[in-house]
Amino acid sequence: MVIVHPTNGTYLYVGLEFDIVSDIKACLNLVETTGFDFFLIPLAKPRQSSKNEDNGVISNILDFEPSVSSDLELSGNTWNSVVLGNLSCYKLSDGLDLPRLENYFHQQLSWAQHLSLRTSFVVVDGQLTEEQHIALANMVCNALYEFPRESICIRVCIDDQLKLSHSENDKQKDYMDSWNIWNLYRQCCHYHSNLSVALECKDIVHPSLSSSFFQRWLSEPVRYVILDTKVFLKNRQGYPVLSKAFQEWLQKFFPYSVDILIRGEALHPNGYSSYLQYLGYLYTKQPTVEESYRLEMPYFDYLQTPLQPLSDHLDSQTYEIFEKDPVKYCKYEEALIRCFKDRLSLQGRRVPLVVMVLGAGRGPLVNATIRASEQVGIIVRIYAIEKNPHAVWTLRSIHQREPSWKIVEVCICFGLIDVVIVILFQIIAEDMRYWNAPEQADVIVSELLGSFGDNELSPECLDAAQRFLQPDGISIPSEYTSYLCPLSSPKLYQEIRSLSYHHRDGGNVSSSLEVPYVVRIHQGQYLAESQCCFRFEHRGNNSSFLSQKPYHHFRYRRLSFEVNGPIMLHGFAGFFEAQLYDTIYISTHPRTLSHGMLSWFPFMFPLCYPIYCGDKSCRITLHIWRKTIPGKRIWYEWMITEPVVTKLHNVHGRCYSMKCS
Repeated sequence: MVIVHPTNGTYLYVGLEFDIVSDIKACLNLVETTGFDFFLIPLAKPRQSSKNEDNGVISNILDFEPSVSSDLELSGNTWNSVVLGNLSCYKLSDGLDLPRLENYFHQQLSWAQHLSLRTSFVVVDGQLTEEQHIALANMVCNALYEFPRESICIRVCIDDQLKLSHSENDKQKDYMDSWNIWNLYRQCCHYHSNLSVALECKDIVHPSLSSSFFQRWLSEPVRYVILDTKVFLKNRQGYPVLSKAFQEWLQKFFPYSVDILIRGEALHPNGYSSYLQYLGYLYTKQPTVEESYRLEMPYFDYLQTPLQPLSDHLDSQTYEIFEKDPVKYCKYEEALIRCFKDRLSLQGRRVPLVVMVLGAGRGPLVNATIRASEQVGIIVRIYAIEKNPHAVWTLRSIHQREPSWKIVEVCICFGLIDVVIVILFQIIAEDMRYWNAPEQADVIVSELLGSFGDNELSPECLDAAQRFLQPDGISIPSEYTSYLCPLSSPKLYQEIRSLSYHHRDGGNVSSSLEVPYVVRIHQGQYLAESQCCFRFEHRGNNSSFLSQKPYHHFRYRRLSFEVNGPIMLHGFAGFFEAQLYDTIYISTHPRTLSHGMLSWFPFMFPLCYPIYCGDKSCRITLHIWRKTIPGKRIWYEWMITEPVVTKLHNVHGRCYSMKCS
């Protein structure tokens, strides 16, 4: 019985764990009659201990025997969709025969593959030493490559992190907490895409929770949460409930497609079904998500290469996505209204106002300009300027059929034209940076901002367009600032690492980990407050100054962040904040976010190798450059000098650069 949220349309799958399998058909029947979606069984039959094993020595012979008589007990589809397997791992000790244990581990996974089980669990003993963990992690890593179709889930008990005090554990010399244990396995296995983690709670009824605990695990590939029946309390009717702190803890994981497993003896009325009913109640108690959140969901943690509108023509679907933004064009219209009112209030102002829409696309900013002029009651003459010939055809079509567009002078590809006649008979393919305008503008307006503010070359385009303006003309936007903060996101690092993108430059092979991405970060943690990176201003006609400074768009920043560990650093998240006009801003910065704006997702600068930030406060120092060859290309370079020194990423733009044409 899949639990479905009544309004969000999301799903929760709940399973049941069996420690011993005497009759697997009876297990399946119990799962189906109580409404669970899947169940977990041990892959191997429990072994009888020998006299040598009782004395602490493993027998030289580890013979694997399946926990079920044969694969004919269930259908192939049932094995694949309903059953999960627990791998038996004998206690690692100094006298362990590792080759034979590895063979036993291999036999179990081979059996799991034969049954087509979708996931196999490795139960990790938290009391092992680091050396023993490494031995087991080595087996897991080799298994992932030997059985490429198998998904392996590392099962760690997090009771230690849910307790208020760690004093007893801290006294153990070789103790590792659950997150550090998982981190060891994850790194040993090179962030393998088939490796995930299951968080098990055995006996903590009233957990002590912290935001750092939440964020650390929410950014990890947590696939399952395993709850022992002992962590449930009883309400007045004797039915299972979780403490308020535990409810809060569990509900944090619901938006991340985590499945739940119940284990242990049923300690409440109505058997196991009462646990399932309670989890369904908790799941449906989640608040209904906003429409903007729902629209963003398909893009969660989906990596996109930044657009390059100067060298590539945007397609119709991209325009359509941007035009659906419920916030951006309202903000632009608000900025234009305020700007028009200010211009109208000045004595002796020119009428009509000349407005140039730079990069008009399919006309949303033109519509915003027309609506603003109508509301203010001011006459405007609009130039809609667009380089993309396909978008120009759309501009022509709208101009012909929309009565309000009859005031629009469409300058095809930035050519010097005379209203309608040239639209019909003369198209001059030029660029706004080289266009000779027939008159000077009172206002220029554009939406050339990228996810990092300047990554779609807005500085180069808008500075070149300042010559269109009257001496007291207005540029919308007038300035924009990019921001960066350290990011932990194993999921995104795993995704980027798996990409097959490579680029050869002078014999050197660079990877996808030296390319920035646009991504709606969902499963990730911002490790510190964002800091200002690059800033650009456009405040009037300063073309004479710009012509003397061909490299004025070069930027360099050194940023230092204090981070509380333990955590892994995988890169940096980038945002921007843009002043459109006066006090009207649009922003992707978390602190000043324009809620509901869909046009720009955060930027991400990945690192070639994850960096461990230790148990105490750790300083991260980033150096980032915006380099330019005027008229040809622009690129970013970045490196870290604390807590370790990394390579210089994307040197000379060998993996990624923004083309000027």
